[in-house]
Amino acid sequence: MVEACDDPRGKAFFWKDEKKLGNWGFKADPFPQADELNAHLDYQIGLLEQAGFVTRRAVGANAPNFVEITYKGHDYLDAIRSDTVWDKTTAGVAKVGGMSLDMIKELAIAYMKQEAAEKLGIKL
Repeated sequence: MVEACDDPRGKAFFWKDEKKLGNWGFKADPFPQADELNAHLDYQIGLLEQAGFVTRRAVGANAPNFVEITYKGHDYLDAIRSDTVWDKTTAGVAKVGGMSLDMIKELAIAYMKQEAAEKLGIKL
C-alpha cells in the first residue's frame, strides 16, 4: 500500500478516523471494527518501523501519519518482487518452520542473486 502510493516522495498516510476508512473500501459508518483495525495497523507499522523497513511521522492529533519506506524496506521489496523469488522464499520459510523478517529478507536476496546469476551466466 505504501509503495503503490501516488505521492512521488514514496509516502502514504492513513487516518485514525473511522470515517476515513471508507476511502480504503471499508464500510465507514457504522464501522465497529475501526478501532481494532487502527490498533492492528499501528502495531504492524510499529514492528516494521522497529525493524528499519519504514519510518513513521505523526504530523498532528487530527492529521495523518506519514509512512516512508526506508532503503532497507525498498531492498526487501525489490528482493521479493519476482514471483519466482517470492515462491521460493515462502517455501523455504515453510520448510524451516518460520524465520525472522531479516532472515526472510536475506533468503529472498539469496534467491534473487541465484536467479540473476542463472539469467546472466555469471557467479554473483
